[in-house]
Amino acid sequence: MTLTKPKILTNKGFIAGGAPMSVAGTPFGLRTRVTKGLCVNSKGPVGALFFCLAVVIASTLLVHGPARAAQLSVTWDPSGDSDVAGYKIYYGTQSGTYTEVIDAGNSTSCTLPDLAVGTTYYIAATAYDSYGYESDYSNELDYAVTGDATVSLASGSTSSSASGGGGGGGGGCFIATAAFGSYVEPHVMVLRSFRDSFLLTNRLGKAFVSWYYATSPPYADAIRQNGPVKTVVRIALFPLIGFAYLCLATGIVPALVITMALLVALACGSRRLWVQYCAAD
Repeated sequence: MTLTKPKILTNKGFIAGGAPMSVAGTPFGLRTRVTKGLCVNSKGPVGALFFCLAVVIASTLLVHGPARAAQLSVTWDPSGDSDVAGYKIYYGTQSGTYTEVIDAGNSTSCTLPDLAVGTTYYIAATAYDSYGYESDYSNELDYAVTGDATVSLASGSTSSSASGGGGGGGGGCFIATAAFGSYVEPHVMVLRSFRDSFLLTNRLGKAFVSWYYATSPPYADAIRQNGPVKTVVRIALFPLIGFAYLCLATGIVPALVITMALLVALACGSRRLWVQYCAAD
């Protein structure tokens, strides 16, 4: 029985025991390094891309992990109607569509359990009498969950106030609404949730929101009336929407780490492509 020496790709472009093989012109100018028979591809934008993906995956696994759950305490004012026997709280993740209901009895508060952090929930209440007849829904409250909190479902109000920070609801995303065409469009909802969770919870964020509300309406009107401009603004908003989504899903610090890793990987990959382009000339 004759043993054949295995073919090994070397960094000189030859296969031991076989014909010479050129590695020049490999995709993206990749070079091959061999250590004890192991072939490793390194350098070039593909390497930067793999590094970027590794950072994103590792960051997500380390800082995000399983979806976090929170509970929301909802309070409301009692009805002045003597026929009211109790209240029901309806909620869900789409405006006007409520997938869950809690019968609070004659109490004026209840707790919504197992809510996903970073998700916006829409909440409404009804009152019912001793025969089981229910009233119409109250005004809807929308709330972006960031942790355990208490909100007030006040009559005639769609705002909320969480313990330890400011609430949200209401309008104000003028430019995004003008660009995407609807205040409840999913991309606009992400920006609204980011505003409620990260801007309206501190003095600097509130100051920025107040300035934005005061200066943006004229620009929003101009965007709304021009189709091509709306398209350009939508494209320009996508990076901001992506960052806002990361903040809601993982928290602001992990989102900053992931964003910086992506920017560094993009810069490294672009530089390598530029160097290879200049070398080719």
